Amino acid sequence: MQGEMVHFESSGATIPAYLAVPSDKGPFPAVIVVQEIWGLVEHIKDIVRRLASQGYTACAPDLYVREGGAPPSGDLQVFRKFLGEIPDRQIVGDLEATFRYLQGRPDIRKERIGIIGFCMGGFYVLFSSAQIQGLRAAVDFYGRLVYPELNDKKPISPIDRAKDILCPIQFHFGEADPSIPLDQVTRLKEIVKAHGKPFELYTYPDAPHAFFNDTRDSYRPEAAQPAWQRTLAFFAKHLKA
Repeated sequence: MQGEMVHFESSGATIPAYLAVPSDKGPFPAVIVVQEIWGLVEHIKDIVRRLASQGYTACAPDLYVREGGAPPSGDLQVFRKFLGEIPDRQIVGDLEATFRYLQGRPDIRKERIGIIGFCMGGFYVLFSSAQIQGLRAAVDFYGRLVYPELNDKKPISPIDRAKDILCPIQFHFGEADPSIPLDQVTRLKEIVKAHGKPFELYTYPDAPHAFFNDTRDSYRPEAAQPAWQRTLAFFAKHLKA
């Protein structure tokens, strides 16, 4: 499955994105893929291709283009500081522009567009699912739920938008992830249930943060494989039906 770079406009900026299209005849359902904190790296492009092999046009925008790309560092703290300077509204706006770009393609089923994200991408999935009208399904892999502090760029924690979710959503969390304690996951579950949101939520024993990323030491196939099968079943139900 081959991918290509495409470009579209978002609030005065040109956004590059990695796109892969199924080899069959369309129109196809589509999935927006939201990067981890590391940026639009090969792992994210591989997920785009995996989704295309399953019959979805998949598109991963570069959410760091306005900042000149990801920092030239492998230090997580450098990336966290970098991300902390980017307003949430900017990133969600670029994801909404990705949604509109896909809606405008003639090979897309415009009413069958979903979103999936990992790590940083997970909490932007939660934000997007509460804001972007028309999303059909959302999958959040271990997105942070509570910000350590709020400011003008990060004015609300992701968990506080859970009551506003607009589409069915599926969550995946590792039980050995110290950045997302299980009491926060329990609180999330209580919120979406209390507000009548259609959701699925799964936790995975002994799985750390980023357990799905098969390019890092955190990868846990015993969690990643069932999580992926649940993801595909969820998208098939909401995007292909």
